[in-house]
Amino acid sequence: MTVRTHRGFTMVELMIALVLTLAVGGVAYQMLLRNSRVSRAQSEQIGVQDNVRSGALIITNELREVGYDVVTADATAELGYAPAAPTRTDLLAINPSYITYRATRGLGFVCQVTTAAPATVLVRRGSWQELRAPKTTDSLLLYVENQPNTANDDAWVHLGIVATGAQNCPVGGAGLAFQVAAPADGLNLTTALNAVDVGAPVRVTEVMRMEHYVDAADGQPYLGMRSISGGELTLRPVIGPLAANGGADPGLAFEFLDANNAATGVLANVRVIRVALRGVTDQAVYGRKAYEATVDTLGLTTRVALRNTLR
Repeated sequence: MTVRTHRGFTMVELMIALVLTLAVGGVAYQMLLRNSRVSRAQSEQIGVQDNVRSGALIITNELREVGYDVVTADATAELGYAPAAPTRTDLLAINPSYITYRATRGLGFVCQVTTAAPATVLVRRGSWQELRAPKTTDSLLLYVENQPNTANDDAWVHLGIVATGAQNCPVGGAGLAFQVAAPADGLNLTTALNAVDVGAPVRVTEVMRMEHYVDAADGQPYLGMRSISGGELTLRPVIGPLAANGGADPGLAFEFLDANNAATGVLANVRVIRVALRGVTDQAVYGRKAYEATVDTLGLTTRVALRNTLR
């Protein structure tokens, strides 16, 4: 008769197995944790890169049509300006953390001008390009030729928009009609409209403000924008979050340079705008410090030359 003995594990073997299991489990957990942290860090970094690049594109697209125009003595005499305005700029207020400016919202070319009431500038619809439909709160910038044998009296004049509507051009084709009024700057509206040639360029602008601000809802800094001429009282967040302003690396900073590439605070002297943008990740991520999560940042700097600036 054979007696079988069923031998189990000894306590030592069980402890060794337990230690090995814990060691393998610990390694696996560390690998999963590291992969999770790397994945989250990459996702956050991609997000902040998209944020900063989108912000840079928005800012440059907004400011690329901002410019200045010289109103010469001859143009002043022809148009009846009083006093003379030697330089007109689309910049209305500047600061390291904000900028107020005239933003182009539409561009086209004249097919007819009527001086009889209501004074009307008719733009060929086929030439008209717009970001949105014109509003009566916008301004109309019209190029006036004056004497055709000289460029010394040419000028852009700023007009108010009373109403807009559809109207055909005299030579056929759809048109966009602007009923206009002269601003209170001494401009003789009839004289100016009589000096406009068919084919003259027209721009429609609105007064915008762009600035670094902290949103009251979540306490995060953003790039915000609002239409001042459109009556908007609060900023709309465009991109963010950004780094806080006031430190060595601000979230949004404007620098205004003159023709000599020197910093200036005089509106009429600004020729280049340098913009520094710094975004931050939504959450703290593990990066260079493997055992400490920190908010990562990404900075980008771009320059925008004002319209009419010699390159």
